[in-house]
Amino acid sequence: MNRHEMAFWSIPSDKLLERLQTTSRGLSNNEVWKRLEQYGSNRLRPKKKSDVLTLLFSQFKSPIILILLFAAVLSFSPLGKIFGFQPLPIWFFLIVGMIVFFLH
Repeated sequence: MNRHEMAFWSIPSDKLLERLQTTSRGLSNNEVWKRLEQYGSNRLRPKKKSDVLTLLFSQFKSPIILILLFAAVLSFSPLGKIFGFQPLPIWFFLIVGMIVFFLH
């Protein structure tokens, strides 16, 4: 919104109707058709549908998810012992549980 332009709800109704080039009774049929031709219909474009695979991969853009996935893989790798992870499946399931929690 322009700095010098007032918000529509704060403009007196007679000034607003004048600005929109209409009356309190609305537009005539001819004016409706004229504006439809000039501006087009007032419709929202439908959302682009995503397939499941695209949605799944889009979840992995978050750095925290990537860090947690790395930790889950590390917990089962031989390097896990070096870094102090116990090679127990419980770590893997805890980390995967955190990932699922953060994806929601």
